[in-house]
Amino acid sequence: MPRLLLLSFLLLTAACKKEAAEPEPALQGRWNRNAFVSIDYDATGNVLATYEDQPTGLELYYTISADTIRYFENQTLLSHSRYAREGSVLHVMQYNVNMRRMDQYDLTITELTDARLVFQRRATRPGGYYSISTTTCAR
Repeated sequence: MPRLLLLSFLLLTAACKKEAAEPEPALQGRWNRNAFVSIDYDATGNVLATYEDQPTGLELYYTISADTIRYFENQTLLSHSRYAREGSVLHVMQYNVNMRRMDQYDLTITELTDARLVFQRRATRPGGYYSISTTTCAR
């Protein structure tokens, strides 16, 4: 009888054990930019224009560390930004050389796997107009 009770307890414990959560894929590392799409909207949400950019003959990529995003074209650094991550949102601060000011914006990660990264940026314009740009990357 004690053995049966012990066996029942062990089976119940094993059945109730939580499965270990899968670790989130790493954001850090090199990400090759595969596609960029920007859609402009009016204040009521109607699409005004769509712009697509597929890199042809260019090596466009990001390197992402724990707090920095660098963007390269053919191994030439084009931009360097600092960020803080809050869940799926990256709060980015970038120095705009042309305007001589700090720009702040958010990037929202919409997909992150070991092999794929997709993020979006929403930019507001005067009069309620806005644009949403989507960048797709792969390792």
